Amino acid sequence: MALLIALGINETNAQQKHSGIDVSLMDKSVKPSDDFFRFVNGTWLNNTEIPADRTRWGSFDELRQKTDIDALKILDEASKDPKYTSATDQGKAVNLYKTIMDTIARNKAGIAPLKPYLAKINAVKNVADLQKLMIEMAPQGGIGFFGVGVGTDAKDSNKNVVNVGPGSVGLPDRDYYVSDDADSKEKREKYVKHVARML
Repeated sequence: MALLIALGINETNAQQKHSGIDVSLMDKSVKPSDDFFRFVNGTWLNNTEIPADRTRWGSFDELRQKTDIDALKILDEASKDPKYTSATDQGKAVNLYKTIMDTIARNKAGIAPLKPYLAKINAVKNVADLQKLMIEMAPQGGIGFFGVGVGTDAKDSNKNVVNVGPGSVGLPDRDYYVSDDADSKEKREKYVKHVARML
């Protein structure tokens, strides 16, 4: 979205307008007083299949997919327009897009860009080293221990504040890492192979 704003795109003109409520997705054979959820969503539920490459699917997932398609189209067109020079905010957005889309250069680089950071992590020997590394990496987005973002204040919805929360791990919770049952062991083995494959 920020890239679209940087490119000066009027989002309402960049995409087809749709009503917020699609009554064709309702199941009007169900009485709202019996099952309101089925009344509102019944036809959609009956006719919609979760895509094979997704673990879930709903209206927000559909919206995200449509937004991604629109954004990629806008960025692709902007990347071919010579008026967006590198010195402009629009040019910076285009350069970022081109960098992200350059899978050939990314594959050629492999994990080389990560090696300096992995070396810093490997150099941590105690709590003081860890604190130093966390402080050093904070301006670059941190190293995963904490997530930082701006959002609505939980105690005053009239203002936004900086929210700091714990980072997450790849598997859902602690038990996946320490349980000795066969299922947990199998998941850990597959997870190690997955991480190795991704790197």
